[in-house]
This record gives sequence, structure tokens and C-alpha cells, in this order.
Amino acid sequence: MTDWMHLLDTCRSIYAVGRNYAEHATELGNQVPDRPLWFMKSVAGLSHEGKVTFPSHLGPIHYEAEWLVRVGRNLALGSNAQYSDISHCGLALDFTARELQGTLKKLQHPWDRSKSFANSCWIAGLVDAAIAKDGFRYMLHVNGDLKQKGASELMVFPVLALMDDLLTFISLQTGDLVLTGTPKGVGPVSQGDVLRLSSPTLGLIRELTIG
Repeated sequence: MTDWMHLLDTCRSIYAVGRNYAEHATELGNQVPDRPLWFMKSVAGLSHEGKVTFPSHLGPIHYEAEWLVRVGRNLALGSNAQYSDISHCGLALDFTARELQGTLKKLQHPWDRSKSFANSCWIAGLVDAAIAKDGFRYMLHVNGDLKQKGASELMVFPVLALMDDLLTFISLQTGDLVLTGTPKGVGPVSQGDVLRLSSPTLGLIRELTIG
């Protein structure tokens, strides 16, 4: 399980999309967008260790399980992505300081601080993308209880549509990561919680303990 970790060393940008599962948008009282709603997470927040902690002053931290793809070659602005442009797929946890995010939104301020902080982007693993070309499924359990179920057919915008949208305004570089949204069931984490990400598509199971 450790042979994929070096792939994170070439990551220059992490692009993440919001409201890409309709039921998740609804549970947070948001509308489903007509076009992907992008935000970015700092590469400095990447983590893959088995236990993480977060800055305590950020307030409640919520988990968001996500399918991710790794860009396998440089893609120019205005080009169209092919599945062969994806080198790896995997699972991630997009941690969010939820109350801070809500406060910043009400103030009409950028909400980067609620999405980019130490250990805010936890990677469970990366697997050759070919295995998931025809679709994918994944799950998140918290302390043994099933909390989230994601699948390619539930996404508002499919993976390649997301990449094509990115390419309308920026080029993509080898190693960039694209987080494709979270399904319904997000919630807070507490110290000692054990989160288990799994995907029958990838044959991947990984646990994370909140310190």
C-alpha cells in the first residue's frame, strides 16, 4: 500500500468540486449548480498517515469522502480530456471546517481557510485508473457505521466532464489531483474516531484515526 505515495510528490494543484451529488447539495440547503462549482485545496494540506490531527481553533471539522483522479500528462488550456489522460484513481477525505465555512460565506468572504489547513486532504490510496474506466463505487464507515456511499452514476457531472470544464479556464499538469465531490451523509469527526474508506472497484480499504 505504500508504493503509490511517491505519486503525491508531483502534485502541484488540488482541484475540488462542490455539490456534485444532488442529495449532498440538498442536505446542506444548496442548489445543484448548472456548471461545476470549483474550489482549491492547498498541497500543504495533503496527508496519508494513519492518524491525523487538526488545528483546534478551526471549530468542528466534517468529513467528506471523495473519489479522486490523478492527471497523468500535461493537458493544455482548451483541450478535451480523455480517460487515458488519467493515470490513477483513488479515495480521499476532504475535511472541512464547517462552521467557519458558514461564517465566511455569510460574510461573503472567500472560504479557503475552511478547506485548506493541516491534514485537510487525506489520501487513502491511488490505483491504476484502468480498473475504474467503466464506473466506480466507494463507501465511508465511521466507527463501524456506514455514513456515505458514492458511485459514478450518482454524480451530476462525470469525471471527464469535470476535467473538460477545468480545461476551459486552466491547463492541467501531470500529478494534479481532482476531487470529484462528496455524496450525502457528511458529518463531524471527534478525537478517537476511526474512519474507514473502501472501494470494491479499487480493492482498497484504508482506515484513519482522528487524533
